[in-house]
Amino acid sequence: MMSTQPSSVDNIITGLNLANTLRAQGRQLDAVQVLLEGVATHPRDSRIRLALAAAIDGFPLDSADPAVREILLDLCRDENIATQCFADAVIGLTKSSAGFPGLLAASIARRDVLAACIPEVSAFVREPLLRAILSGAVVNDPDLEHVLAHIRRCMLLRADAETVTFEFACALARQCFNTEYAMFAAEDETQALHRLQQQAGSMDEKPLVLAALYAPLNRLPQWERMLHWTPENLSDAFRPVWQTQVEHYRRERALAEQIEAITPITSDVSQAVRGMYEENPYPRWLTLQRPQARSLAEVVPDLAARDSSGARGSILIAGGGTGQHPIHAALTFPDCEVIAVDLSRASLAYATRMAERFGVKNLTFRQADILELASWGQQFDLIESLGVLHHMKDPLAGWRVLAGLLRPGGVMRIGLYSTIARKPLQAAREFARQSGFPGTAEGIRNCRRAILDLPETHPARVVLISDDFYSSSGCRDLIMHVQEHSFTLLQIAACLRELGLQLLSLQCPPEVHAAFRAAHPDPAAVTDLALWDRFEQRHPDIFRGMYQFSCRRSN
Repeated sequence: MMSTQPSSVDNIITGLNLANTLRAQGRQLDAVQVLLEGVATHPRDSRIRLALAAAIDGFPLDSADPAVREILLDLCRDENIATQCFADAVIGLTKSSAGFPGLLAASIARRDVLAACIPEVSAFVREPLLRAILSGAVVNDPDLEHVLAHIRRCMLLRADAETVTFEFACALARQCFNTEYAMFAAEDETQALHRLQQQAGSMDEKPLVLAALYAPLNRLPQWERMLHWTPENLSDAFRPVWQTQVEHYRRERALAEQIEAITPITSDVSQAVRGMYEENPYPRWLTLQRPQARSLAEVVPDLAARDSSGARGSILIAGGGTGQHPIHAALTFPDCEVIAVDLSRASLAYATRMAERFGVKNLTFRQADILELASWGQQFDLIESLGVLHHMKDPLAGWRVLAGLLRPGGVMRIGLYSTIARKPLQAAREFARQSGFPGTAEGIRNCRRAILDLPETHPARVVLISDDFYSSSGCRDLIMHVQEHSFTLLQIAACLRELGLQLLSLQCPPEVHAAFRAAHPDPAAVTDLALWDRFEQRHPDIFRGMYQFSCRRSN
């Protein structure tokens, strides 16, 4: 007799479907709870682990029992899951702890929080979840940043990495590197750092980790000696600090020299944009949400009918940046050849090293200006360009070049800034411009500090809700970019008509799609950009990241 009990696979699929339904209804906490229960029951199932990471992304928790904390800690250590997904959850738990308000108040008052009279520090620096986030993500909260910056200051001025646990000191050094040293440093810190750097010439990890709180180890005068160190001779806590700031730096310098340039870069705007991303490769990403492998025919339906010979599909990532997007694409479509181009050699070197880390074999990086690719002579089944065209002098000209590289029946995926969603950023951009902050490391730090010090009601402080504000490259890209355009959906509709392209779909969260379908039940409405434009007018923050949409040549 066959069993009528549901199988493990059935239970997992049921849980995933329920979580998706709850998210579409805007019930994110309920979805997270369902998925936490799923991971507790099926701890090694990658589908439910990835689903939990996606559901909890951006969602702060105010409480969690020990079992849930263990699940979160395990997920933060998973190489196949982006640790950044859990940053908000862990920050919420940290700020909800009993000792955090006192620690924040002491930091604001500039008291020595490492003194014995501040017991809150002990629990703070020993929290494994917090150390995991510091090591593998970017802290995106002004209050927590304030506390971390003050603890860093106290450690440096005491010249003692043992006033907190050494593991916490190393985790904080990794956080400072993750943010590209975006936290402000006062003059007395700068002077103390200079004295420390002159002394940090041995293999003693304690002064080195203090120095790494303010600048990467590869900036030390004697850093090349560290190239000869072996990982086995370093402590478990300090080893990743050295690997990231010395070993990876050496590898990226070597890779940058090997990247082939396939076009000149002659446009003045292209040169300015390249210069910005050479100085601040963006985005700085650390871990990857490993995707499920798919067939390209699921995205490009004409591919299966056309290529009966079994030829591999081809994908172009136009503006590959530091590699997060092209590596994700190459892992998603392992049977395809993926080429990623970008203006910035420094960004491409970072991308190439990360591709090596994740074992990606079907991905090639080239330096190129999209505007110069018209005579390239290649065509692609799928072209993706997200967050790139709007940084050109003439975005439509770049889009036209890419459309010319699209194979008949091919699909394009484009990402462009929304004028409506970007409007709140204008106050911060104007504040940075009028204040005269340059796009240098010091200028970015000073700009961030000035914005954090503004009154709570100042409109420029709206940027504090953006994750990009909390890293140097992200902040520069957000409010100090050398070139930026934005679009309305009606303007995008006009561009599609001019280029002879047909909209296939507009990407947005499931709860947004559900709300739009409730207002416009006609199935054809989902590709009507005039209706979407009116919907965005009523909900101006739904495309805060950018518009992302798929299109193809009109028949």
